[in-house]
Amino acid sequence: MNPASFVPPRSKSTLRTASSPFPDFKNSKLTTRPLFNLRNNVSSQEEDACPRASRNFSYDRDAVVSLVNRHYRLLVDMGHLHPEALQTPSETGWADEELNVDALRILGRSDKVIDLLRHLPYPRAGASGCVYPQGEDYYLYNDAPAEVEGDAPWLRAKAVSFQTFFDKMYKDLSTLKLVPAPAAGNFGAAIRALNDPEAKALKQLYWEYDWPDAFRKDEFLRAAVPARAAILDDEYDWSDA
Repeated sequence: MNPASFVPPRSKSTLRTASSPFPDFKNSKLTTRPLFNLRNNVSSQEEDACPRASRNFSYDRDAVVSLVNRHYRLLVDMGHLHPEALQTPSETGWADEELNVDALRILGRSDKVIDLLRHLPYPRAGASGCVYPQGEDYYLYNDAPAEVEGDAPWLRAKAVSFQTFFDKMYKDLSTLKLVPAPAAGNFGAAIRALNDPEAKALKQLYWEYDWPDAFRKDEFLRAAVPARAAILDDEYDWSDA
């Protein structure tokens, strides 16, 4: 699975307030952002190179949707995402217009992939951005014909089931082997490895505010957001000196 590649509709920007570390999502426009891009156009050569075990994995749409929902619920519970930052479909799934099915078909997505994307939850767009349709001129010093890509490292990765993948993610996050970092000032929410300076500080705060047994999320956020902002401001050093 690779990250989704099509661009969702633009949405209105949202503002952060001093009383809350999260954007105001109540008035934000919904945008669909597929979480996964399931390849259905793998070449025969690539298929032969895929681990044999991957062909034996079963697929159940509802099971995958349940795993993704569980993943997002954990991130909400840990203060990484605001509950209103997520949008969920109705029982029948997202409408064609909401999911931009025409774009998915142009990209060659199969009906099975579209059906999965139709039932997944998606983050709301937190802010609008600028689109620059025209690039700048540059010099091309090497005019040799481009070579066909022959190296596909992902084909050598061990194939695992959806359940195994999401179970590991759940364990790593809930035990703080991976540390969810809430948005702070100009810095968006992120997942950090333990060797990251901000991860070490945030992990200590998670324990201090009783994660996971009696987690005081609001108190945690009031401490974690400025702490993370201070660490990153110091790391990036915005001064002109």
